[in-house]
Amino acid sequence: MELFDTVRDRIGDGTVKVAAGRLALSASSVDDPLALLSGRIAQRTATVGVIGLGYVGLPLSMEIAGHFEVLGIDADVRVVEALARGVSQIGDVASARLGAALGAGRFIPVASYRVVPECDVVVLCVPTPLDPAGMPDMSFVEGAVAGVSAHLRPGQL
Repeated sequence: MELFDTVRDRIGDGTVKVAAGRLALSASSVDDPLALLSGRIAQRTATVGVIGLGYVGLPLSMEIAGHFEVLGIDADVRVVEALARGVSQIGDVASARLGAALGAGRFIPVASYRVVPECDVVVLCVPTPLDPAGMPDMSFVEGAVAGVSAHLRPGQL
C-alpha cells in the first residue's frame, strides 16, 4: 500500500461519497464549480493540497489543518515517511502538533502528485534558491507546476 492510498475516495464527476462528517453534494452544485468550491470552503469540507513540506509548507499545512483536511505533497520520500511517522524535520513544527494532525486525519503526507485531484485548493510552497549571480532558481517551481498540472481538474483553486 502506498501512502496516497489512505485518501478518501471521490467519485470522478466531482461528487463526494457519503462519509461520516461530510455532506453529500447535489448534482446541481457539481454543475457550478465556483459554487461547489465556495460551499466546501464555507462548510470547512474542502481539502487543501500543500506542495512542498519544508520550512514554509509544513508550518502552513499545520495551520490549515486546524480548519481543513490537508494533503501535504513532497517529492522527497524520506521527508514524507518521517512526517507519516509523526517526526517533524522543521523546528517550528513540534512533532506533537504534527502527531495530533495526523491522528485526527487532518494531515496526510504523500509523495505523489496523483492525489491532486482530491484537492479543492492547491498551494505551492517550493524553494527558489538563489544561484551564484543572485537570481532565483525556478526549477523547483517549474517541476511542481508540471507535476500538479498533469492532475488538475475543473473547479480547483
